Amino acid sequence: MRYFKGAIQLNPQHDHPLLRQVLHCGFVTHGQLWEFMAREGFEARRDCFGWRVKRLVDHGFLERHTPSGIAGSFVYSLTADGACSLAGFGPLYPGTTTFSDRKEDLSRMLHAIELNNINLALLRSGLLLRWMSEVEVRSRNELTGGGYAKDYDAVMTLRIDDMESQVALEYERHAKADSRYVDVVARVGRERRVDRFLYLVADFNLLLFVRRFFESTNQRVYFGVASEFERDLLETRVVDATSGYTRLASALAMAPLTQ
Repeated sequence: MRYFKGAIQLNPQHDHPLLRQVLHCGFVTHGQLWEFMAREGFEARRDCFGWRVKRLVDHGFLERHTPSGIAGSFVYSLTADGACSLAGFGPLYPGTTTFSDRKEDLSRMLHAIELNNINLALLRSGLLLRWMSEVEVRSRNELTGGGYAKDYDAVMTLRIDDMESQVALEYERHAKADSRYVDVVARVGRERRVDRFLYLVADFNLLLFVRRFFESTNQRVYFGVASEFERDLLETRVVDATSGYTRLASALAMAPLTQ
């Protein structure tokens, strides 16, 4: 088969997994992307990985960002061409084919990068059985009849001793308007597909602010600081809306509330 000058043939064993990982991350640093690819067994050599990423950038499948607020690393996102190349290779939320509102958005970049850190901390620990990204959650919610009550940042399946625990994850970098939290509380209250919720925030003051909106919830929502979770994982101190602190492992092992 002949190819036009400048065209490339994507490798389904290496290029597609890399593009799919960027899709699920939204934004991802060079170092994070390397670790994802190496841990999943798609890349074994960093020089080959660097060549692959540059090739995908040069041919317009990835966009490379150099935001001033993130020093020392390139940040990548998927282009519309990159998304089109993945059609038929896994869930694609319809909104991911429109990228103009995502470019150079530092707040979204930082949010995505912190979620990547959470994901990688769980991967390193061996506790993570499944990470359903926001892209997958949105795809299920909008394209099927079996979705979740909210577009969570992720839905995690964790290994806790001999059990599996499915947990909806939300991450908050800064406070939002009160009305946004009222809506989140209502959606979480309607959730029936998952009965554990982990709400990680950037600092303790934000934790106290967000927590008060959930005082009347009928769900088990646990609040913690993201940096502590990345360090301590299941040993992280968490608190629900009405009780004192406990270990995350103990909280997730509790019996479901009667709804």
